[in-house]
Amino acid sequence: MEEGWNIRYNQALSESMAQQFGQIKSSYLPKLTLIADTGLQRLDVHELPANNYSGNYYDAGLQLSIPLTYNGSAATQEAQAAYLKQQALSADTKRQSEALYEQSLAHIDSYRRTISITEENLRSYGTLIDATKAAVDAGYKAGYDLQTLQNTRSIEKLEIKINELNIQIELASLYSMMRHPQEKPL
Repeated sequence: MEEGWNIRYNQALSESMAQQFGQIKSSYLPKLTLIADTGLQRLDVHELPANNYSGNYYDAGLQLSIPLTYNGSAATQEAQAAYLKQQALSADTKRQSEALYEQSLAHIDSYRRTISITEENLRSYGTLIDATKAAVDAGYKAGYDLQTLQNTRSIEKLEIKINELNIQIELASLYSMMRHPQEKPL
């Protein structure tokens, strides 16, 4: 179920919130910037008589920026709360998907057990119908008893088909939880 669409989507949102929290948090930290510049300067002495320097120049420096904000901690706490809320939502979605998966598996197992029991009943109905048919031929039972047993056997056969369809429905439900809503079905 780790590959389910809802789980992957919520995990991506959680990662996005974590990055956003990191960006907001770092925007309120002091910054130290190194500035360096180098170049060649050629001046025409006729245009600027006061500055007649011609040659290489170098410039270097440090810049320290300290944000003076009164809402810095509130903004980081708000971003952290959004991140934690998204993580909780992601964990809830994962738990819910796992519970649905386990429930579907339990339903499938129940349907398979029901099919197995029904198949055992059908084998018993075969023997019972043969005995009832002999009793009807001998005059000990009415034809309605035989008809009732044959109808019940037909119902049991249909019950097997219904449970096989229920298994397919559960599997289709699991498949739909795993794929993207815009993905084309197989």
